[in-house]
Amino acid sequence: MLFRPKRQESHSNMTPPTEATLPQIKPKGWGLLVRDQQELIAWAAHILLMTLFCAFLVGFFSQQQSQWMTERRTAAASEAQLARFIIEQSLNRGDYASLPPLIQAWAVQRPDIAELTVTASNGARLASHHRDVGAHPLLTVRQEAHYSFRGAASITLRLDISRIDEQANALRWQLIAAFGVILFGSTTLLHLLLQRRRHVLSLAEQSRHLNETNHSLSEEIAQRARAEQERQRADRNWKALSRCGEAMIRATNEEELLTEVCRIIVDVANYRMAWVGYGDESDGERRILPKAKWGHEMGYLREVTVGWGDNALGNGPGGTAYREGRTVAVLDTQKDPDFAPWRAEALKRGYHAVLGLPLKEAGHTFGVLMINSAHPAPFGVEERQLLEDLAGDLAFGIVALRESTRVREAERSLLRSNEELEERVASRTRQLSDSLERLQRTQAQLVDAERIASLGNLVAGVAHEINTPLGVGVTALSHLQNLNTEARDAMAQGNLKKSHLTRYFEDADMMLHSLDRSLRRSSQLVRNFKLVSTDTGETEAKEINLHDFLAEFADTARRQCKKTGVVITVECPEDLLITSFPNSLTHVLTNLHINAMEHGFEGRESGEILLRAHRDNPEAPLTLLFQDNGRGMSEEQVRQIFEPFYTTKRHLGGTGLGMMAVYNIVTHLLGGSIHCHSAPDQGAQFLITLTPKETVQT
Repeated sequence: MLFRPKRQESHSNMTPPTEATLPQIKPKGWGLLVRDQQELIAWAAHILLMTLFCAFLVGFFSQQQSQWMTERRTAAASEAQLARFIIEQSLNRGDYASLPPLIQAWAVQRPDIAELTVTASNGARLASHHRDVGAHPLLTVRQEAHYSFRGAASITLRLDISRIDEQANALRWQLIAAFGVILFGSTTLLHLLLQRRRHVLSLAEQSRHLNETNHSLSEEIAQRARAEQERQRADRNWKALSRCGEAMIRATNEEELLTEVCRIIVDVANYRMAWVGYGDESDGERRILPKAKWGHEMGYLREVTVGWGDNALGNGPGGTAYREGRTVAVLDTQKDPDFAPWRAEALKRGYHAVLGLPLKEAGHTFGVLMINSAHPAPFGVEERQLLEDLAGDLAFGIVALRESTRVREAERSLLRSNEELEERVASRTRQLSDSLERLQRTQAQLVDAERIASLGNLVAGVAHEINTPLGVGVTALSHLQNLNTEARDAMAQGNLKKSHLTRYFEDADMMLHSLDRSLRRSSQLVRNFKLVSTDTGETEAKEINLHDFLAEFADTARRQCKKTGVVITVECPEDLLITSFPNSLTHVLTNLHINAMEHGFEGRESGEILLRAHRDNPEAPLTLLFQDNGRGMSEEQVRQIFEPFYTTKRHLGGTGLGMMAVYNIVTHLLGGSIHCHSAPDQGAQFLITLTPKETVQT
């Protein structure tokens, strides 16, 4: 016995990375200064204070520089007033010649005077003084000097204010230095404070991280312990799976196989108890009946009832697995609500978890494998997969074992059939001989009664046709006897091989089929007198106008039954042409007319017969309806009307071959079909359907 290959599963002891083992991402950019929202607020406040302090320094510098310029303008105005006073005295004395030396001498004593120019009202320059001061900034002051006899003079005084710029630059650098010192100090202080805070927070974070790491390590140790337990269970399950495969090879009957698999599951895979049950509903209740068990059962299966219907007893792991065809696990029998009907008995025997595995054949579940564990939640993913493989192998082994048993029984049955076959063939041959003898007697009776003029040709034809199937049957029977002899000799000598047996079965099937076909053919020839009414002498089909043909037949029929009061009506297109055998078609209509007159209108003084022909197009079938409103027929009569020798007028000389002849002509010669529809007092309808190729070549 073969068993299914196992799926190879990969095992891995790798554990998922914990937080302690994950790489730490270093901050970049602003992340070096800002770690959280509080630090961001501190830096924002620091930047705002530095901005306000910088604005204060800029305002102070601008105010100081403006004050210096105001003082210098005041001093320049005083200088200009003094120069005006000196010039007015010189001009009032009229001493214009001494004015330039005087201005020169006065200006030399004041090194901040860059230029002093005295211009008369008429534009003439009275005196001037210039000193090269480079590109220093200058302050210009103008005064009007008034003197006698000459009117007024204009005084232009330009003073060097580079000292004010030097003072401003010195003050600017002082302010910048002060701002830099304060900015550096405050930034350093803030950074130190934030570093201190980070250090404190880091200590707390490290403490929390250590706690989490310890917790993670504890969980990892527990996971490793569980993984080791699962690995041990997986190893035991692999061993059980292998042992079950060996048991399937050695098993000779189904009960032995089921018991051995349950024992391996308990002893090798270390489960509490295992049992196998098959679905049953013979008494109207859907239950799962135990077939084999092993382990700490202690009467458990006698105390509980496991069903597979849609109710409380069918919603457990076994019933659900059987009904839905899937694996169902109860990981804790104390808590699972669906396990309530079996909880008390299960806990008494230490069943804390249950696994139900369906046993399937060609997609149909026929049983379940139930595994009870002494520990809650033992069925991991890999363990469950292995147990599903084991259940699949068990189902495969059961099916294979049943098939092997059926094959052995079939072999024994075949041997018995071979022995009975000879007796049946001999009996059938005797029956065939008796049938032939009865046929010959029937032939003599028909000839003597002169009911069918061509019955002599019938006997000759039947005798000629029956020789062929009888010869084939005798040959097949002889060959089958030789096969039986060879098979018995080979079996007696111990040389019977599977190939010999296979060839024997093939040849025997072929010979039996040939023999059966020959016997059926012979019986058919004996029962059916096909040539009685179909031998019309026609060898070629002719094209006929069906309307004229039916009209001519109706006229002939009216003349024959003009005293009966039967009216015959024809409904047919005038241009409807068909290719058929006119004599055969006349024979069919004549038999139908005779049947209507003798049976349908018996005891009646009037009646109606309708002949209707119709065809939708040249490719469509031709429909020919023969209908009367006579007495009609019962359902039993309609069913037997085309059978040979069936007649209700046998006491009046009826042979029951007329409607058989109609059926044979329509179906064999004309290649169509005929159906009868009737009911008591509802008349009879004969519907003839002919395909576009209405004829069959003879």
